[in-house]
Amino acid sequence: MNHDIGQKIKEWFNSKPDKLILTNASLLYHNEFVKISPIGAFKYNSRNKSCVLFLEDEQIISNRLYYGQTGSEEYYDKDINDILITRLSEIKDDFISQVNEREIIYDKDNLPANAIGHLFNYTVIKDVVDIDSDLRELDMKKELISSYIISEGTEQQIIDFFDNLQKPNHKAVKIIGNYGSGKSHLIAFLIGIINNPDLRQFIKNEKVKKATEKITRKFFTVQFELQPVNVDLSYFFFKELEKQIKREYNIEIPIWTPEIIDLKEHIINVISALKKNDATRGLLVIVDEVSDFIQTKVQNEIKRDFQF
Repeated sequence: MNHDIGQKIKEWFNSKPDKLILTNASLLYHNEFVKISPIGAFKYNSRNKSCVLFLEDEQIISNRLYYGQTGSEEYYDKDINDILITRLSEIKDDFISQVNEREIIYDKDNLPANAIGHLFNYTVIKDVVDIDSDLRELDMKKELISSYIISEGTEQQIIDFFDNLQKPNHKAVKIIGNYGSGKSHLIAFLIGIINNPDLRQFIKNEKVKKATEKITRKFFTVQFELQPVNVDLSYFFFKELEKQIKREYNIEIPIWTPEIIDLKEHIINVISALKKNDATRGLLVIVDEVSDFIQTKVQNEIKRDFQF
């Protein structure tokens, strides 16, 4: 399906070693993407890897990278403030790295007796959380829950979220924050707690842990990260519901087609199909990277997605 081509590329890239040299960023790109260049695809997919990319035909002007002729179909430009650029002409033929790699020892048993590391309990924190892939393994769910630090300000918001879930007519919740502020980690934390009651014991905050005791309701849970592809949000939403409900629960739900105009009625039909399987369960849908998906659209498409 064209809506999940970005997910397929991401899964392929994540299966590769942590240190990569790419000679062509187009490996990570597809024509279904809108307003995201091959360089943009490289930046997105290399968030949690150490990668080198060779560029040939791009032009650097100030802090942006340009490719192609303005107005042409292949033209793009990209902000590269967060990419370290080095020209090959600036590298000497007899270049020798001046960086001495140091071994990082995580196991205290392997430290020398007088090492300062014995004074600290250090846990490696996952700096980029992907709700598509990181919630598939039980050990990763446990790590994401146990490592999540709940601030004083976030504490009550999480408790309110759990209270909201128990209400018959609970409302949608929107999480807003800057890049790198921990939105995806928070989402993963919440999903892990809701779907895995046995993991609630690993919550560090006592008030939040106590609040989870009230969560008695179960949910059919679907979570996905939006990719910058040229489809409506409703299309992406329903296709992920169909795919994940079938994969995780082996339940067939009504198939959405472009001929269906009344989206609210279709959602009701989906819920009805799920209720026939288990009348006590709700449907919980978690969507990540909404802003990146929306900002690739033109004005009328943005309005349509917001209405949905």
